[in-house]
Amino acid sequence: VCKASGIAAVECRTTHKHGVEPTLNTDERKKVKAQFADSGVLFWGCGSICEFHAVDQKVVQKNIDDCKKFIQLVADLGGKGVKVRPNGLPKDVPVEKTLEQIGKSL
Repeated sequence: VCKASGIAAVECRTTHKHGVEPTLNTDERKKVKAQFADSGVLFWGCGSICEFHAVDQKVVQKNIDDCKKFIQLVADLGGKGVKVRPNGLPKDVPVEKTLEQIGKSL
């Protein structure tokens, strides 16, 4: 459908029915990479659910660790990047502090 519609590259959403997740083993990753190569549509990367704005530093660290897994997945599949999301700004934290935290997390 993507190729017929003129879409040259795609981003797979995670925790979605696309099924392109860090839990894929080596053989499954090779299969996904081959599927994209055979399709004529470029695998651009993953749109992860990783976010780095939380006040709780344990949550931030878990998201950093998860993001590293997505980075490895995308590298294994020949992609270009991992999308992360700021999903809000904590109300009781200065915006500058949150933005600095997000930047350092990246």
